[in-house]
Amino acid sequence: MADDLEPQGSLSNPPFAEGPLKELKCCSRCVLRLCGERNISLYQNIEMEEDVKDQICVACLGILAKTQESVFVHKIQSTVQNAGHQFENFTFAISVPLPVLLRQHSISLFLQENYSSTFDKKKLDEIPSIKEVFKWVYGPIIEKLFQVNYKPLSPFKISLVFVNKDGGKELEFLEPSKSRTRQKGKRQRVELTSPEGILTRSAVKKALAEITTVHQLKRLAECPPKSLNSPSILSEVMCSHESIFIAGRYNKFSRVLCQTPWIIDNVRHCESSVEEKICNQIRKGILADEHKFASAGREDVDVRMLGNGRPFLVELINPRITRFCESFFTDVQHEINSSTTDISVRDLQQVTKDECLVLKDAETNKTKTYKALIWTEKQVTDEHVQILNDIKDLMISQKTPLRVLHRRPLAVRERCIYHMTVAEQIDSNHFNLLLKTQAGTYIKEFVHGDFGRTKPNLGHLLNSETDILQLDVESVDVDWPPRKEENSDRLGKCT
Repeated sequence: MADDLEPQGSLSNPPFAEGPLKELKCCSRCVLRLCGERNISLYQNIEMEEDVKDQICVACLGILAKTQESVFVHKIQSTVQNAGHQFENFTFAISVPLPVLLRQHSISLFLQENYSSTFDKKKLDEIPSIKEVFKWVYGPIIEKLFQVNYKPLSPFKISLVFVNKDGGKELEFLEPSKSRTRQKGKRQRVELTSPEGILTRSAVKKALAEITTVHQLKRLAECPPKSLNSPSILSEVMCSHESIFIAGRYNKFSRVLCQTPWIIDNVRHCESSVEEKICNQIRKGILADEHKFASAGREDVDVRMLGNGRPFLVELINPRITRFCESFFTDVQHEINSSTTDISVRDLQQVTKDECLVLKDAETNKTKTYKALIWTEKQVTDEHVQILNDIKDLMISQKTPLRVLHRRPLAVRERCIYHMTVAEQIDSNHFNLLLKTQAGTYIKEFVHGDFGRTKPNLGHLLNSETDILQLDVESVDVDWPPRKEENSDRLGKCT
């Protein structure tokens, strides 16, 4: 049993405190919790015959009823089994009907006013909540069923939604059509709903906090509350696992492949994408609901990504498979690389959420090396070559390029070109230029000037009209994710 589900000792009021609570028609577990009891074993060992009553518990509306245990457990068990998640521990996320909030407040005010010597405000404010008691009771049951521990911060969450069909009318006085506000003093008016007029949990709590006496509450609702005709039902059980993150580096060898799906007005403009070629294979082995793809920058459709590749990250949302042997990533990597000649991946591995921050930081801190095939209107001389080779730490101003203005805000960005080298002069009007630049530099616009939106530009430096014919990214200088052993024969095999 997890530590937080261990018995915590009794803090209960004397036995005579139970009388008023039983008269209110509280179930056995609500009697214990309203008395401040924190001995968990007492809640777990409630006898069935003690809890069988004609009325539904006025406090929990049947959520803690012993008679409901088998129904709730069966629904939780079947949902978890059908969901197919791998998990080593679990936690609960519980949503109770909104009328429960009103009833808890109503009972507290009633007990404070009529039994103040036994139920003072401080004790009632510290009582275990319905959600706490539910976890104390059902946590060990689910632990035993699946042979795992309850853990409050578990990545695997079992979400439970309780509803009560008869309780909704109790909150009608909070609806805008009934009474959007109520008077408080002579000048101040207190909102009883959210600004949109929707009854939310926070809006109900805020409204009830302004009602401090039985007299005030009786003008709006019953105090103490009465039993309803129908118990709350467990309407939804949902299972979800926190995202897992897979990182790697990719190369792109095609000049007709976009990085992410290129869809405009529901029309696809590329048959596939780097993202799809990577993520479709990864998701096959992890069975996630969705994924999110991110990378250290991006290259255009017609730009190749060479060298050691570009770091990328895939977030797998609500994965079913979460345990991986050493060969898993090697096998997935092989599947990706053997399925296409357009891309390849390397260093595929699982990373933590904190480790993903490295990729975020790299967006602005990294440097990149490019090779560009340049055309010039005027002939390039040795003097021009020397001018370019001598340039160091050239600061340029780039107004948002026209080609990306539809998706980027208009701004002027200062960027640095650390150095340039004419690597190969093909003929008098063509040469390959190597550039090392700051992250976020638009290379194409630096070459042709973008109608003067980039200053200075290559045409300005050479005093000639210039254009770029081909562009390759030679390196993205981010040492992430860690380099992995490439020899798959040395890795363990799945069993």
